Amino acid sequence: TGTGAGSSVTVQVVYSVVPTGGASTPVVPTLGVININSNLKLSGSINVIGGTAAKLWVNGNVDLTGSVTGIDQICSTGDVTIGSAITVNRICTDGNLTLDGNASVITVEAVKNVVLSGGSVDIATLTSNGNVTLSGGSAKVGTLNAWGTVKVSGGSATVTSVVNSMDAVSWTSSSPAKTINANGNVNYTASNSNTVINSGGSVILSGNGDVKD
Repeated sequence: TGTGAGSSVTVQVVYSVVPTGGASTPVVPTLGVININSNLKLSGSINVIGGTAAKLWVNGNVDLTGSVTGIDQICSTGDVTIGSAITVNRICTDGNLTLDGNASVITVEAVKNVVLSGGSVDIATLTSNGNVTLSGGSAKVGTLNAWGTVKVSGGSATVTSVVNSMDAVSWTSSSPAKTINANGNVNYTASNSNTVINSGGSVILSGNGDVKD
């Protein structure tokens, strides 16, 4: 299904994270939070212990590799790079986010760009003020909201529910889309699996399947 000009998309804005003690309400609660006022790098087999899963507030960049467990959420003022088999409820960052490997996350919030670069990353809801790229592997997002462009390319990367973009969407993955809403142009090359495309710009279809008004 293709809908032409006149369509519009509204997506949520991600506001900057403010540490405890700042002028605005903190993004993470103060109780049980581990505050780290420097860059954080964890590698190898890491298990954060001590009561319930940890909530990490990092005033800097985050780099996680290997196997990391025991973390409920990670919030950072800098860039976040995760290449580990980590399972967390939430990742929020004022910078860019890069996810690889077998990370599983319920909620991702990023002020800048997000890249899911291969592996089998699984995210329930992703919201970004920048561009979002799913490149290769079997990366999967349930609902994707972006103020920038969205690219779903290579492998079987997919968005299983809906893509909402204030800009353009390019979908060249082998997996079909469910619903694409874009204020800009849409380029779609996958098959039609009852796919719905709403675009405020041009729509280019080069996959297999029927097109309905």
